[in-house]
Amino acid sequence: MWWRAPGDEGSLIEQGLPLGNGRIGALASNDPGRELLLITDATMWTGGLNDTLDKDGQFPYGRADFGSFTLLAKLTVDLPGHDLGSVHGYRRGLDLSQGLVTSSYVRSGVTYRREMYASHPDDVIVLHFTQSGGGRYTGTVTLTGTHGEKPAGAGSFGAALPNGLRYGAAVTARGRAARSPSTATGSASPAARTSPSW
Repeated sequence: MWWRAPGDEGSLIEQGLPLGNGRIGALASNDPGRELLLITDATMWTGGLNDTLDKDGQFPYGRADFGSFTLLAKLTVDLPGHDLGSVHGYRRGLDLSQGLVTSSYVRSGVTYRREMYASHPDDVIVLHFTQSGGGRYTGTVTLTGTHGEKPAGAGSFGAALPNGLRYGAAVTARGRAARSPSTATGSASPAARTSPSW
């Protein structure tokens, strides 16, 4: 499946392309100038144990009793000069058989490509940026929590939900120059480690 426009940040739940490994997942916008991933983790649940039956023999079903699934983090990759108006040949795609989200475009004669997937063995989400024909990627990678967390260091945070669930996330960005001076690659891997503590 493929599209000729990125997902809108305000409508990412409908327009974002999904990736995941069964525990962590994300929706990707694939915007050339500002890649956005909304990252989830299967254990990010706001409710408590909810293991006590009411008088009628049923579990309580109120929002405060039962809880809800919530986002872990937002990851953005800002690339100045790569806004949608300055590129052509834009295309993004979802390969369901490979679990791969891709996007590509041409800017100033240089072809830029992104690949994203969630690795099950490594338990990370990987963003792989490449280009060919000269040029380079220059920008900022930002990881922010969605529950008012304070940064624990460069590119990481950790906290606990009111139910005692401890969680955290970290991002690592690496870049390397390929042997040919006209190509370069880089990757960023956010990983979430959560552990219920009830």
